[in-house]
Amino acid sequence: MADTADRNWNSERRLADLEADGIVAEVVFPNTIPPFFPSASLMAPAPSRAEYEQRWAGLRAHNGWPTDFCAAAPGRRTGVAQILLNDPQEAAREVRRTNNAVLTGGILLPGAPPGSGVPELHSPAYDPLWAVCAELDVPVNHHGGSASPPLGDEPAARAVFMVETAWFSHRALWHLIQPLKEVPAGATSPAFTPVDRYGSGDAAR
Repeated sequence: MADTADRNWNSERRLADLEADGIVAEVVFPNTIPPFFPSASLMAPAPSRAEYEQRWAGLRAHNGWPTDFCAAAPGRRTGVAQILLNDPQEAAREVRRTNNAVLTGGILLPGAPPGSGVPELHSPAYDPLWAVCAELDVPVNHHGGSASPPLGDEPAARAVFMVETAWFSHRALWHLIQPLKEVPAGATSPAFTPVDRYGSGDAAR
């Protein structure tokens, strides 16, 4: 593991490995633990009000690392930015900021599992976020494993997670297409419905 781990940050080695595999360019997805997060962001619960400012600062700083890493290989590497859902307006500004840099691979949409404290993904509260994604043609990516609710630390929790995660992994897509079902027959669809803009394959891929 120690011999291969630096592929995550050694730009020259990563490019050499890609070329050996016949790959010209890549989109880099985040898989590390941002500052002030209790775990990798994919599995970390949404921050509380008290945690939000510090966690958000850590995530924005973390977005700076792939920006620099991708800038080291222009035209051959782009990245995916991370956001939080607590403040959709602030998330929209971060999408614009990172897209104007070199993170044109899209955003990683967090899950909003039951009890998370953030609005469900079908909520109109996220219209500012969908609007900027549509304006800038930003892909919306979602990791299905991040949509499960916390299951505690009991010995059986991991087994329950493995059984239930297949169901919860579809939850984001179901919620993102929900606004389409609420449009009256013959009416124009909502301006910023993510599935309307991107299609079901991109909205929760």
